[in-house]
Amino acid sequence: MPLSFWGAVAVRKRRRRSVRIARPRSQVHAIRFTFLLVFAVGLSLLLIYRTWQPETPPSAEIRGLADVEMDWKCDGGHLFRIGGRTEPVACPTCGKDAFPVTTYLCEQHGPIEVLFRFFPKAEGEEGQPQVRLGLNGWKGLDEGLKCPKCERDLDRPVVDPIQSLTRSRK
Repeated sequence: MPLSFWGAVAVRKRRRRSVRIARPRSQVHAIRFTFLLVFAVGLSLLLIYRTWQPETPPSAEIRGLADVEMDWKCDGGHLFRIGGRTEPVACPTCGKDAFPVTTYLCEQHGPIEVLFRFFPKAEGEEGQPQVRLGLNGWKGLDEGLKCPKCERDLDRPVVDPIQSLTRSRK
């Protein structure tokens, strides 16, 4: 007969499960170690990559005068585009000397064409560019650019940087 029949209660002993008590900081230490290990490996790979790469070029593009296409104009009024030079160029149409031309702005009279002529540096002297407005005579650039009609200072127009990139030779 069962024990409960006689009024006695049978006590069942529960089986204890083994519980592993882990130190709470061991996971934090493992995470820190993993992070430092990944960081050290990444840093060493970056340093190895940088040492085997060729030296980076300067950030600004440096071009010579011959690398830039410029507008040229002769005394006959012919306009053409060729690479930059310091000496005058013969006009392909009429054969007269042509010079680089650019546009300056007068507040009152609008755009005015300005011709430039360059002189190479002589020994011990600096080369001075000269300018000519229209058919007037050549004068030094240090004298300033004034409108031939109203004598106001001329301003350089704002140039779109994208347009200047498309005008250069590659």
